[in-house]
Order: sequence, then structure tokens, then C-alpha cells
Amino acid sequence: MTSYDRRALLNKGALELYHATSGSAARQILDTEKFEPGTDGLIGAGIYFSRKEKSAVFRRRHGDRGDVVVLTALVDLAWVGVFPEGTNVSADSLASQGIHAAKVSKKDIFMVLDNKHIHNIRYVKGELPASSSSDEDSSTGSEPSAKRRRVG
Repeated sequence: MTSYDRRALLNKGALELYHATSGSAARQILDTEKFEPGTDGLIGAGIYFSRKEKSAVFRRRHGDRGDVVVLTALVDLAWVGVFPEGTNVSADSLASQGIHAAKVSKKDIFMVLDNKHIHNIRYVKGELPASSSSDEDSSTGSEPSAKRRRVG
């Protein structure tokens, strides 16, 4: 079982966070309204966000040297475990501890494992390729209501 600092367990609720990626990946995210979790990262596989746009751009992994597109989303963090960099966080380890999101200790980095906690994905800036569906703008959509939950 992966452990976290219980003193650092945070109830963050829903926060608007930033995610930076390539133009093509951003287009796919906006068209499908879903992120594809990465296979690795500072604390394991997942979807990474930052509170600050600049931090998201600095830490992006997809399309490391090319175009940069910044997205924002409402991320329902609820109970967040704070883990040291290099800890491998899995869905099982989070669930067993009653948490469903993780934060890298001393860094502006949050991670969720899947899309069920991510809502209202929006384009912020960058060179965005044309949408494959020309009859609607998928970068704006109906905004689901934010919910605060405690797990565990």
C-alpha cells in the first residue's frame, strides 16, 4: 500500500485547474470531452493538472517541444493525498486510503486517475487544429454542476 502524509490530506473540493498539451491532443480532448491518462509521471500514471497556467506549460509531457495548447477544467479533487515525488500512485492504493486524487508534495501538480472527476473542459490559448466536427464548437459546452464529495 502506498502511504501518504495524513497531516497533508486535503479537502480541496472542485478547483479550476490547467492542463497543457499539444494542439492535436488538445483537439482530441475537446472533441471527445475526455483526457487520455498518461502511462507515467511524477507519481504514476494519470491525468496531470496545475493551479497555474505557467506551471502546466512548464510541466507538459505530450508534444514536449512543439506547439503548446492550454486547457482548463473543473476538477473535483475532494480528498487529495499528498505524495512525495517518485511515489507510484495507483487506483487501488488511492481507494484503499479513501482518496481519489493525488498531489505531488511541494509542487503545483495534481493528478487524477480518470475522467469521472473532470468537468467543463475549455480551451484557453495556443494553436488549436480545426475540429473534425464542423457543425459545432466542442470547446464550449454545457457546464455540469460542481459537486463536493468526501470519499471514505
